[in-house]
Amino acid sequence: MKTLWFLIVASGIGLTLPQVLSIDQHVAHAASKDDPSKTQLTCSVTVPETEWQVGQPVALSATVQNATAEDVNVLAVPTFLLSPSTSSAPRVDDGRDYSALWNWRTGTTLSPFSAISLRLSAGQSITAKTDLSKLLWTRLNWSVLPNAALFKVVPAGTYLLTLKVIEKNGGVLCSSHEARVVIRK
Repeated sequence: MKTLWFLIVASGIGLTLPQVLSIDQHVAHAASKDDPSKTQLTCSVTVPETEWQVGQPVALSATVQNATAEDVNVLAVPTFLLSPSTSSAPRVDDGRDYSALWNWRTGTTLSPFSAISLRLSAGQSITAKTDLSKLLWTRLNWSVLPNAALFKVVPAGTYLLTLKVIEKNGGVLCSSHEARVVIRK
């Protein structure tokens, strides 16, 4: 409920969803220092094809593992992020990042302001597959909710793909490595 009120207040003062997520991530980072178990989930993505073409499926496999000795039972928002990348320069947050909310149970887009249950026993992992071209995407610095397919929103170029699993209250549960991909149109 706190998150919903925070989002309502934040939108009333002109913050976009990405800005709210950024604020929540800073708060979560501080909280994870106090509670080390928050940092023990690991995420990974496997992208069989790193060159993506319009009209072709974009297969992906994602894994979330509980590396703690405790069971995990939280509401989570799995989010794919695409950030522009050039091989000669370090990553810069230039406002051209894109995101898609993902329901790993169905392989479809997760409704905005929704969450799914993440239940993992100690040492357990889950793996799910999806087609990223079928998820709804949006640019992070837009105030528009995810509403269009990958190739309609994201321009051609080289990107770093990351999976972040964010707890419903805003804490980042895990973030995968960055997989370099190329979108061709």
